[in-house]
Amino acid sequence: MQESLTLNITGMTCAACAARVEKVLNRQEGVQASVNFASETALVRGAEGAAPLDSERLIALVRKAGFDAQLPAESAAKLPEEASGAGLFKHLSKADATVWVALLCALPFAIDMFTMLPGLGIGHVLPIVWQAALATVVQVWCAQRFYRAAWSATVMRAPNMDVLVVVGSLAAYGLSLWNWLIEQSHTVYFESSVFVIAFVLLGKWLEQRAKRRAVASLRALVEQAPRMARVERNGHAVDLPLAQVQVGDIVIVREGEAAAVDGDVMSGSAEFDESLLTGESALQLKQVGTRICAGTRNLTGSVRVRAASVGTTTQLAEITRLVEAAQGSKPPVQYLVDRIAAVFVPFILVVAALTFGLTWWLASGAQALEMAVLRAVAVLVIACPCALGLATPAAIVAGVGAGAKRGLLFRDAAALETAAAVTVLGIDKTGTLTVGVPRVASVTTSNDVSEGELLALAAAVESGSAHPLARAVQAAAGERGLVIPAATGFAAQVGVGVSARIADAQVELRRSPTASADGATRVDVLRDGVPVGAIEFRHQVRPEARAAVQRLADQGVAAVMLTGDAPAPARHVGSEVGLHNIISTCTPQQKLAWVAEQKRAGLKVAMVGDGVNDAPALAAADLSIAMRHGSAAALEVAAVTLMRDNLQALPDAIALARRTRRVIRSNLVFAFGYNAIGIPLAALGFLSPALAGAAMALSSISVLLNALTLTRWRAHDEAT
Repeated sequence: MQESLTLNITGMTCAACAARVEKVLNRQEGVQASVNFASETALVRGAEGAAPLDSERLIALVRKAGFDAQLPAESAAKLPEEASGAGLFKHLSKADATVWVALLCALPFAIDMFTMLPGLGIGHVLPIVWQAALATVVQVWCAQRFYRAAWSATVMRAPNMDVLVVVGSLAAYGLSLWNWLIEQSHTVYFESSVFVIAFVLLGKWLEQRAKRRAVASLRALVEQAPRMARVERNGHAVDLPLAQVQVGDIVIVREGEAAAVDGDVMSGSAEFDESLLTGESALQLKQVGTRICAGTRNLTGSVRVRAASVGTTTQLAEITRLVEAAQGSKPPVQYLVDRIAAVFVPFILVVAALTFGLTWWLASGAQALEMAVLRAVAVLVIACPCALGLATPAAIVAGVGAGAKRGLLFRDAAALETAAAVTVLGIDKTGTLTVGVPRVASVTTSNDVSEGELLALAAAVESGSAHPLARAVQAAAGERGLVIPAATGFAAQVGVGVSARIADAQVELRRSPTASADGATRVDVLRDGVPVGAIEFRHQVRPEARAAVQRLADQGVAAVMLTGDAPAPARHVGSEVGLHNIISTCTPQQKLAWVAEQKRAGLKVAMVGDGVNDAPALAAADLSIAMRHGSAAALEVAAVTLMRDNLQALPDAIALARRTRRVIRSNLVFAFGYNAIGIPLAALGFLSPALAGAAMALSSISVLLNALTLTRWRAHDEAT
């Protein structure tokens, strides 16, 4: 099994930084790393057969490259202490102070620029000495983070956004000092250096806030697991830290509390809110024998639960890991963007140098040097690759998070991209289109036997059988509150039926070898050899299946039923859900062959199933989708897992994927278009350095805000 770990990376300021960290990690033998600028994480995988990953060595490499790296908390279900401690508060306070000081220093320049507007007749109100003082505060104190990062990037010979900001702002600041102190001129550009730093700091501050909102879904998952559990020890209930809870412990979950473990209810009953895992708001009744999951909340009653999974082995922890890995992964389109971002900053440095040289050469007069410097500075400032670097990962982080919040788990960004392109979908019948177990559909009687009496007799005979039809009969009798008589002498004959003695009569249930024309399975009930009635069974179609199939059709996805069942029941289910493309008596090999045939035809194939027999087809499909309660084999190969036990999740997953794809495309168009338009305008002198700084900050914020629209996505919001 491929080993993996996640590192939290701090200190990255643009896509070039992320590319540098990724390059440093991937230079190591047996390491495959993917760095996500939006989530500030590095997903590191060890190659098959390679030595185990050495986290300390990887962290040291990242730090040597000029950044910081840390392992996330050991327990995926536990918040890191620094997430709420004084250390983070102190860090955020310093960042806030830097932004506010820069903005306050920029305010007098803004007022001064306002007084210079034509028609006001006021002129400069801010003396040059004050301009120099305010600009010096900004350059010396507020811009420290840019200097440190730019120096590190220069030493590593990997220029990034910080290099552009430092060179640009210092050029405007240095030219102003030279004109004022050496040339004794009043032509200064201190406002440009101040506005560049202030706008970039403000943009990065807003960017960080937007990033935190984008990854809020993962944080919400982590925060749901309690840190303490009430455990029975030596006959007493004691509150213990989650780390001390062991498999097999009896955990008490009281009303209003969230479950700390995965386990089975041993006593009591309660209604649980499972929306954290499934996205569904309907409460689920939990009683003896049913499974509850960590993070789900008890809203009524109290239950005693035997712990089956604790800590990092719970379903919540696994979901957290999946979401974290998916948010840190990259779709294929991002690799092209990364290659562009890696050479973008050096390219802009060359463009700025050419702008400076050509402007100075072509311009005339005493202002030629100033004009050349200001145009070069504007090029440097406006050409930040932040928007380009955020365009795809921000959308992936937000899209994957929105899916997780609504019970749609994408394994990685590639699964999200593939889901958006699906054109044909193979659907298993049993357990997918149907609930997976047969139910009593009708009861017919004869010889003065009532329906209740017939069901009670059948349930008594079936009490000795584990057959699915036996469970269906017992469930129907239980729903009607029937009194089940005692049965003795149980006997079963394979392929024929079962019999038992009830009171002084021999009761026999004979199962029909073939289904009826409408797909029902019939069981005849005989008492002392005389027929007294019959019971018909059908697999219950999911009530939402027809609407889900229609939504898939509206999305342009052709759905095909693939089932190993006989033609009659397959056709019956197909007619109920509105499916006309049906392949019955389908073996696992035939399902696999169908997938291969569709792919050869150039179609993008998805397969959804829940059984072991679906695993080969799931593995071969372009996109594999598994239901939450499916087999381990199906879940193992699934690229998408539907945590909601509702088929509407299928079109929901495709709708979310397509919405995410649209956001990625619009982000990339904006990011490339912004640079394609902004750089020539700056080079030709149509943008001042201050305006270029504001535009650069606005570009990153715009991309993030567009990505954040995905966090407000709701299931059924759109048909396509």
